[in-house]
Amino acid sequence: MAKHYVTMTHSVVTAASDSGTLLTANSNRRYALIINNGSQPIFLMFDTAASTSQGIPIAASGAYEMSTAYDNLTSGSIFVISASLGDILVVEGS
Repeated sequence: MAKHYVTMTHSVVTAASDSGTLLTANSNRRYALIINNGSQPIFLMFDTAASTSQGIPIAASGAYEMSTAYDNLTSGSIFVISASLGDILVVEGS
């Protein structure tokens, strides 16, 4: 059976040199796509402040996809940090 999402939310978040919230905790989250539209790498951390020395790195123009189908989904908060300002495109499905 195909997976269907009731709501797909699109947003743009600006990454900065201080850790910030990319997605707040959402127990209904079933999917998330994070696209680094900036010129510098970004780093993701789950449920704790992000750091450029740890976490999941996403290169400039790179993406990270989370889904129940991939078994890599978190419903907790996702935090982001970058060496410089840059836009991140976010799609969240629930």
